[in-house]
This record gives sequence, structure tokens and C-alpha cells, in this order.
Amino acid sequence: MHQGLSKSSQELQAEFLKLQDRNEISQLLGVTVKQLNFHLYVLPDKKKYKVFNVSKKSGGTRQISAPASPIKVIQRNLKQVLETVYKPKPSTHGFVTGRGIVSNAHIHKKRRYVLNIDLENYFPTIHFGRVRGMFMGNPYHLNDEVATILAQICCHGGVLPQGAPTSPIISNMICARLDANLQQLAKEHQCTYSRYADDITFSTSRSKFPSALAHLSEIGQAEIGNELSLVIESNGFKVNPKKTRLQGKQQRQEVTGLTVNKYPNVQRRYVKQIRAILYAWKTFTLESTAQNYFENHAGHKYSDPKAYHPPFQRIVFGKIQFIGMVKGKNNPVYLGLLREFLRLSPEYLKIEYTENLTVVHPVTKPFIYTEGKTDRKHLMAALRYFKSQGLFPNLEFDFPQGDNDEGDTLLLQKMKAIETQPEPHNRPHIFMFDRDNAKVIKDLKANDDFIPWNNNVYSLVTQSQNIEKI
Repeated sequence: MHQGLSKSSQELQAEFLKLQDRNEISQLLGVTVKQLNFHLYVLPDKKKYKVFNVSKKSGGTRQISAPASPIKVIQRNLKQVLETVYKPKPSTHGFVTGRGIVSNAHIHKKRRYVLNIDLENYFPTIHFGRVRGMFMGNPYHLNDEVATILAQICCHGGVLPQGAPTSPIISNMICARLDANLQQLAKEHQCTYSRYADDITFSTSRSKFPSALAHLSEIGQAEIGNELSLVIESNGFKVNPKKTRLQGKQQRQEVTGLTVNKYPNVQRRYVKQIRAILYAWKTFTLESTAQNYFENHAGHKYSDPKAYHPPFQRIVFGKIQFIGMVKGKNNPVYLGLLREFLRLSPEYLKIEYTENLTVVHPVTKPFIYTEGKTDRKHLMAALRYFKSQGLFPNLEFDFPQGDNDEGDTLLLQKMKAIETQPEPHNRPHIFMFDRDNAKVIKDLKANDDFIPWNNNVYSLVTQSQNIEKI
């Protein structure tokens, strides 16, 4: 198992920014110069990566380039280093710890309009020259030799390979300027912007969607506005016009596959499919249900008979867990599906559930920051009550030391200070605010109750005027 680098984040960050040559790169990444040279310049290209195609949900195929194990180790170590120097924008939700499709969808809920854009050929568009130039430019300012070697580690065939451990974070680093530009454009037109990899979303509750961003043609087709098109193209990307959608509140609004008309949710047909699978499994047999699924309902994903098919139980379990991730682990729909799965496959569920809770998704105690010192007592009282009712049995949280009687303005200052600390936070830091100070709420951009910030920091604005009323 890959162990990673043992140095602290501050040490890795400092060494990265001072890199001068090949020797220092190899020392930073935990390999010898000989090993680095061999895998970059001696090993034949056909042995560096295993290239294969996987089917897309929408049809067609996507090329995956999986690096050989030694190269993968080097890339994983470099990824660990890059995570200490790259600070994602608040709008970036893909490949960022503590964020994902749910946080990405959440900020666009209950809007009058939602615009979806897809960047065409996202990873292949990011070529060697762009990666090298990114390392040489602001804010990293690495020299020519270092930037070239780092780009060679990250690229294959002259482009960013989809399948390499470094590709997601490199793509986000490349898109830092794009995110900044689009955040500013959204602000100018009273919109909210976010990006999950190549999926870009704008939303607004204005009476009319800004034509500078997009408009509907005479035949009802969404077309990108001139200002938005100019920003995207000036950052080296192109829009896939076939995947551009502008949805009003009377339509089904989607963001990264989740509906957001009221709150982030899975589509009804997704839940119906799982119920139908469980019913068929219970009524007939596991084997016949699995065969029917692979032949008629899995689309292109498992069309290759020679390709690896995961156990059918694992697929069903994964679908149920996805519902739990979106709706919450206390949601009755999720719990009902999970109980039915347990009845059908109790031994398998015991193994899978243990793995997913204790290994893949370990319980993390967040820090809770509040405006007043009495707020802690009310939160603890609420937690004790819920646990007495059998709810949230695994929920725990800590409070920072001190009286915590700061008020909203000082609490906001503390949140910003913790967000910008150089040391990455392993535990979430959640700041809770009332709605009684319009200036603070404006600074929080709190059109929504819950907002993820940088460095595992989050803000939560309560609906009532005081936490004591919850």
C-alpha cells in the first residue's frame, strides 16, 4: 500500500516553492534521480501507461490512461505536495476534500434559472505547455528545468492523462484563473457560479437570466452569451454546445446529476429503479435479476463481456449509499432501502457496511464555533435529546477552547483567519451565525444556509434569529 510522504505540509510546501533542479525534485518526491530519469526518459511509452476505453453514460467512450505502478507512486507523492500549495476557490467542488456533487448542487438550489455548461475535451485540452507554464507562472514561479520535469511527470502523450493521480489537481490548478474570472463575471450579473471538473453551473433568481451569460434561441435552444464565451475561450477551453442547458424553475433543474428545484435530490426514477431491483431480487432470484440488469438497464457501462463486472450486490449497495449521501443517512427512503437490502443479503451487507463506515468514510468530529457562549449549551442539549430518541447515534462534535462569546463580527473574522491558515485542516470547522446582522450575512454570501469555504471551513446560517430558538 502506498504510504505517502512523511514530511509535514509546511515542509512540503516550503521545499516545493524552493525547487531548483532535478536532484531536489527527486528528494522531495522520495525517489532517486536514477529512478526518476528511468521512468521519465528510459522506459518506453507503451510501458508507462495502460490505455483503454470505458463507456460513457451518454454513449461513446472515454479514454483512460492508467500509469504503471512506479509512475503512479511518483504521481501520488507529487499530488500530496501539490495539495499543500494549491488553494481551491470557493466555487471549485470537483476533486476537493470536503466538497463534491452535493455541495456543488446545494449552492444552486431554489433558483429561478440554472445554466449548465460542459467544457469540451477537458483533460486533453490541458496540454504539456499549459502545465509547464502554470508551474512557471504566478503564484509558483518555478524555473524552466523544474517546471519541465514536473510537467513530464504529469503528462502522457503531450496532454493530461485521465487516470493519473495528479490529473485532477493539476486541472484545478490550471483552472484557477478561469474560476476567478467566472466568479467575477457571476458577481457582476448577480449570479452564483460553481465548477465540478468540466461541469460549469450558473444560477440566479433574477427575473430574467443575463443574456451576457446565455439566452434561448428562437427554437428554444440555450446559447452561450458573448461575455461568458469570451472568458472561457480566453482561458483555453471550449464549450460543448450539445450539453448547454438553461432551465427555469418550472422545469427540472439539475446540477451534476442532482435535482435542485427545492434541495439537492436524486431523480425519482433512480429510487424507483432500486426498488424495482430489490423487488425482483426478492420475487425471483439474485442471478436472474443481475442478468436482467446487466443486459437491459446498465446501458453501455458493462457492455463489454470481457470487462470486469463488479458483484451485483456491490452495485446495488453503492446505489443505496449514493442516496444516503445525497438525502442524508437518517432519511427514511435511504433507511428503508438499506433495511430491504439487509434482509436480502445480510452477510454481504455486514461486510460492506463495516468497510464503508470505518475505512472509507471514517467518522470525523467537527469543531463548532458559535456567536454566544450559551449556544454551546443549547446545541449539546439538542444532541442529548436526539440521541435519547435513537437519532444520530454516531454524531459527535467539539467546541474550541475559550468563552466563545464573540458576536457575529468577531466570529466572521475568526472564520476568515482559520480559512486562510497555511496548515490544511483534517477536521471540519463549522461556524454558526444568526440572521440578525445583514452586513455579516452579506459577507457570508448567505443566499443559502450552508456554504463550504476553503481549508475544510464551513458556515451555517440558522433560520431563526438565535440558536436558542432551534
